Amino acid sequence: MTYEFLCNLIREKSTAEYKNFNSRIVKTETEILGCRNPDLRAIARIYADEYKTILTFPCNEFYEVDMIKGFVICFAKISLDEKLNLLRDYLPYVENWAVCDSVNSALKIKENDLEKLWNFALTLTDSDKTFTIRFGLNIFMQYFLDESHIDKILATVDNLTFGEYYLDMGAAWLLSIAFIKCKDKTVKYIDGKNNLTKFVRNKALQKVRESFRVSESDKEMAKNMKI
Repeated sequence: MTYEFLCNLIREKSTAEYKNFNSRIVKTETEILGCRNPDLRAIARIYADEYKTILTFPCNEFYEVDMIKGFVICFAKISLDEKLNLLRDYLPYVENWAVCDSVNSALKIKENDLEKLWNFALTLTDSDKTFTIRFGLNIFMQYFLDESHIDKILATVDNLTFGEYYLDMGAAWLLSIAFIKCKDKTVKYIDGKNNLTKFVRNKALQKVRESFRVSESDKEMAKNMKI
């Protein structure tokens, strides 16, 4: 596997139409070639055993290469400890929401490894990198919105430094799902004394009102909580 070989694989699956579409929604300074995520996942699965080589390739030159680097970490047949260490090194170079969220969705963890994942997510939220923090929030949302973890999750959200759009949106998204899964504590937190900005609070409540998983009475509650 060489960098040129990987880029050529990506180009073979790319189209100008999808490049234009993705460029409009991702809004990244990294060049987008125009390859769809299912094709990137397929390439990553085929070459996952070459993850060590792939992870040496340049960062932030091509969007699709950045995506594949995250995918091969997720798909490689390695220990969870190695996987998390590789992600810890990889995440500071992620500079857009699409790579962050796509790689997060590709990470599949067994139930007996959840404690390690929980501790890993907590360390990510201590980062000063927007998308590293967002990745940690996504892990909370995907695996840990339950009564055993909600207090620590809400405390962690309250300690974030808001003001970066994609971090703020990640926090709002997390809170909206927490409203659904752990409603009483989440409502008490949002409606009580907290460090949420007006934007994060109202965006979370907006997402609650837009959800098909929320009753009309709870949507009305969320509407009345808006400031």
